[in-house]
Amino acid sequence: MQMTPTQIKAAFAISSISLAIVLAHYIWPTIIILDKAVLGLLALAALPWLTLFFKKFKIPGVGEAETQERTQSTTEKPLPPPTALQALAAPAQPSPNTIKLLATLWRYQRQTFKDDNTKRWTFRLTPAAKDYPQFLAGLSEAVGQGWAAVSPENDQCMLTNEGLAYVAGNEALQTYTGVWTF
Repeated sequence: MQMTPTQIKAAFAISSISLAIVLAHYIWPTIIILDKAVLGLLALAALPWLTLFFKKFKIPGVGEAETQERTQSTTEKPLPPPTALQALAAPAQPSPNTIKLLATLWRYQRQTFKDDNTKRWTFRLTPAAKDYPQFLAGLSEAVGQGWAAVSPENDQCMLTNEGLAYVAGNEALQTYTGVWTF
């Protein structure tokens, strides 16, 4: 997993502030009295960086947290229509993995942008997600049929114009409930 530039800035800020307070404690121990809080600040300084290595954190008596496996986004630059050769290929009945992918993209496309097809809702699952193999299989088939594409901006999948038309003409896909949730 990689951290986004915003996450890196936040991690540096948290770490820097925490380490500055610890340093101030050691320079002026009578003015800045921390004791057990020093350990807490050191842990806080390390926490943003640990998300790169651990999926789940559990601190007894405090709580637990889990890093995100799924991400979502949007793009204002949908990919162009497929070539004439791709458009001529007759669409086959999609597999269950492709149905789940298309239904997920359709649901959030409509929730986010209503009938505005000039923008696309996008998402991806990371390789650490338990559904990643099914996601990848569905995405592969959807891209092969021209129903979905992967954005070069953020490596997330989206419906193509053909995908929007295909799902719009397929009521079973529009009402399918087994989607990934965000």
